[in-house]
Amino acid sequence: MSSWNLPEGKHNRGILVSGGYFGLSSIEVYVPSTGLSCSLPDLPGTRYYHTMDGLLVCGGQYTYLLPVLHLCWQTEQGLLLMGGNSSPYTTDIVTMGEEQAVPSFAMEYETRMACSMPDLTSDSVIITGGHDTLSTVSRYGVLGWVEDLPSLVVGRYYHGCGSFYRRDGTQVHLV
Repeated sequence: MSSWNLPEGKHNRGILVSGGYFGLSSIEVYVPSTGLSCSLPDLPGTRYYHTMDGLLVCGGQYTYLLPVLHLCWQTEQGLLLMGGNSSPYTTDIVTMGEEQAVPSFAMEYETRMACSMPDLTSDSVIITGGHDTLSTVSRYGVLGWVEDLPSLVVGRYYHGCGSFYRRDGTQVHLV
């Protein structure tokens, strides 16, 4: 991004777009404040139905492995794995240096085929939609469900979402 000569700051952060049905291993970055985008080196393998938190690619369906289809959220306590097709009401946390996940809190709603995005202004994650919760939008903290937010106008599942700052400093949640 230095070739774009962008000044440092939260208004020049980008949105990573990775994988998907027609771009199975591709990665692109889009900087909303400038309208610029570029391609990055490919993922080491193909992914679709996955989630990302920062540079971490989580779950999804990929070559030769069973689909997990859970959400992930990086917290100070570790990586929180939420829901999924085989366990839509559970969460597990994986701490750095550990090989095994340990159970965490119960999900408020059945969570599978949903999308998660970090709330950039708090220590929480926002979950949108899902197979059985098409229009539901909920906030979770490290201890569990916090609140429901206004419903999606159009319910959806297997969708993408993300959060970013506008030039004026307001946060945008994009679904």
